[in-house]
Amino acid sequence: MKEYNEYTKPIMDELDKKFKFLTQVDEHTWLVQSKQDSMMEAFVVSTTNNCHIIMSGDYDGVMVRPYGNADALPNWVAGATTISYFAEKVHMANRYHKCKEYTTQQAKKNIEEIKQSYLGEFKDNHEDDFQETIKKFDDVVGYNSLEMEHEYWTLIQELEHELGLCDLCEYDPTEYTSQFKWQHKCLVFWGNKVLEGTFIKKKNKTSGAKKEI
Repeated sequence: MKEYNEYTKPIMDELDKKFKFLTQVDEHTWLVQSKQDSMMEAFVVSTTNNCHIIMSGDYDGVMVRPYGNADALPNWVAGATTISYFAEKVHMANRYHKCKEYTTQQAKKNIEEIKQSYLGEFKDNHEDDFQETIKKFDDVVGYNSLEMEHEYWTLIQELEHELGLCDLCEYDPTEYTSQFKWQHKCLVFWGNKVLEGTFIKKKNKTSGAKKEI
């Protein structure tokens, strides 16, 4: 049995339990199903001669354009364990594909990181005014819920203007969507299963008619 790295193993363990039916439809098409003869909770992967990987089915579609030749696509995706790297290749195929979305949780996490960084630098040089500095930062933030992305960026501008902070635009308030993370897992699973030779080739249906002599 193949030994997976620390990133790949949890993916393979999770999806091995879900997807039991793996079929190679033809040279460039694979079908992954959780239930035989059902396209619910299933997906299809196709590869093209111009080196695209296309996933479709019950988990929506995604297209990937990695480097390399068509024969190496399963090998590439099996090792594409960093989701940011995977997203980069998705955008090479379709720059409009939605990979990330704004989340209030990430926005609040960013503000807390900015606060700790700012207070850490300030405390080293102005320890006597530390409590006043905390209050000033909290006053700027206020009770902003950050439910909407424009609220986050407005607050970022206020922090830069009121406190003289710089480069706060580097704090990204978006996260990879649940769907995109799942699509990534599915393709990592597919790539590894192709390399392992796990897919069963689909049998062609033959006619029952007797051959004329």
